[in-house]
Amino acid sequence: MRVPTEATSNFHRPPIVSEKAPDFVQKVTAVMLANKGDLLPVSAFPPDGTWPSGTTKWEKRNIAMEIPLWDEDVCIQCNQCALVCPRAAIRAKVYQPDALEGAPESFLSKDYKAPDFKGLKYTIQVAPEDCTGCSLCVEVCPAKNKENPRRKAINMELQRPVRDRERENYEYFLGLPEVDRSEIHRFDAKGSQWLEPLFEYSGACAGCGETPYVKLLSQLFGDRLLVAGLLEADQYSEAGIAEQRERVDILRGKLEALGSDDARHLDAVADYLVKKSVWLVGGDGWAYDIGYGGLDHVLSTDRDVNILVLDTEVYSNTGGQASKATPIGAAAKFASAGKSQPKKPLGLEAITFRTVYVARIAFGANMNQTVQALREAEAYPGPSLVVAYSPCIAHGYDLSTQVEQQKRLVKSGGWALYRYDPRRVLEGEPPLQMDSRRPTGKVNDYMKLEARFRMVEKMDPVRYKGLLELAQDNAEKRWAVYEHLAGLTLPQYETPEELEETEETPS
Repeated sequence: MRVPTEATSNFHRPPIVSEKAPDFVQKVTAVMLANKGDLLPVSAFPPDGTWPSGTTKWEKRNIAMEIPLWDEDVCIQCNQCALVCPRAAIRAKVYQPDALEGAPESFLSKDYKAPDFKGLKYTIQVAPEDCTGCSLCVEVCPAKNKENPRRKAINMELQRPVRDRERENYEYFLGLPEVDRSEIHRFDAKGSQWLEPLFEYSGACAGCGETPYVKLLSQLFGDRLLVAGLLEADQYSEAGIAEQRERVDILRGKLEALGSDDARHLDAVADYLVKKSVWLVGGDGWAYDIGYGGLDHVLSTDRDVNILVLDTEVYSNTGGQASKATPIGAAAKFASAGKSQPKKPLGLEAITFRTVYVARIAFGANMNQTVQALREAEAYPGPSLVVAYSPCIAHGYDLSTQVEQQKRLVKSGGWALYRYDPRRVLEGEPPLQMDSRRPTGKVNDYMKLEARFRMVEKMDPVRYKGLLELAQDNAEKRWAVYEHLAGLTLPQYETPEELEETEETPS
């Protein structure tokens, strides 16, 4: 066989990143994506160690065999699919009808139904090259096709035949104007999804239970989500923030007119006049274990800082070791026979300060409570702690079903939803408010569906039975503590005679 002296094929691999990408992405990010990062000189990176924002949108992974597609005729416009997406790869938007001029023929839209944006058009759109195919959006969709109950308003379809079409649709979707934040008055699970996510296309596992919370933070608080000093100004509403931005623009105009060195220095820090939303975000390994001393110190101060704990109940990023957040009966490294001690009550410990806003959330069990807790924490003028249940592949089940699994967990009492606001005492109310009902199931309802528990049962059924009893007992006792703090178990007496009779009755 004769070998040609030069390549004769006209087939070429597509570029790793788009030619439209910024210079930094093409010269640095693309090299790293090609697994050649070791070849980059130190001089290729920013000298101050910062990394440009908004670069993930150029990293098209294209790993999904199937992607979700929207059926506009079945959709009830709840936006739940957008909220649960771990990568912000499926989004909702409302816009003026005339914005559809020049839209691709395959671009779908529907008249918006609710009164808050009556008269506008509505679209759910997927980013085909950024979706990981976890199908979490399909599982959470409550709308059913009456003609075919197996299909919903979001359905998984093969990606390859629709990739080019949906890529064009998504590019057009991104070009549609974003909703004015000050015009959004309904900040719940649905309303939060009109806000543009600034945390998008992460490299997390498909179906990650952590990233939806971080994405939601970036939507609720936008470009104010920074670590910075705070002002005492009244900037707790989107309208107030917008007004302050206008005042800053006026100030900058005057500083520019002055043209002095002092004016330029002031202009460089003028953005700090807009209230910043300060959040510390970390996992349970940090919050419960190795970083607990620092977290405890922050909670003991009067600083207006918010802490979000993404609780996967295991050291996810470093190999799956047991942490103080690991529940009874779960297997993990250094607890292969099943953890025998209960989960550390981080929220209860924070409550003992009596000056900290504390919430426990699980987006799959109650989306509106999740949004409400994050907004209340940010608005609280002091330290806030929000502990978010974050399913992980280390739990050993299909994460596309995590919404139902989170509901089982909460119904069993294994994860109580609550919000603790010290200011309620001033109103004559218990500061702890329970957001989940008294348990109607058992902890085994969710434990039996996760491999981290089943493997312990398989190794030693007798030991596991004992651990299961301990887990159930611990859940019931914890719930009793929550009820007591929420004032739900205090005896109510109708007359002084009943009270006197009870006091005389020996216990």
